[in-house]
Amino acid sequence: MDLAVAVMNIIAGLILCIGILEAIPAMGKYLVKLAKWLGGFQTIIGLIAIIVAIVWWSSIQSIVAIIVGLILIAGLLPAIPGIGDTS
Repeated sequence: MDLAVAVMNIIAGLILCIGILEAIPAMGKYLVKLAKWLGGFQTIIGLIAIIVAIVWWSSIQSIVAIIVGLILIAGLLPAIPGIGDTS
């Protein structure tokens, strides 16, 4: 089931690399549109990436998926009262 972890890494990578996707000559603008659409679900994708990586813990891809998942759910931190309050 490394395929599930690999797919989650690809989806999360598209979201994280949105700034450099326009540099791809033929497909850049389409990948940017896809990544922007996926960016609306970044917290959900981050949680799914962490869960999939824990369930199918078998390779270095699982470690990468957990790190990427943590980066993607970082946008959720301001919603947590004890952590997100900066004043």
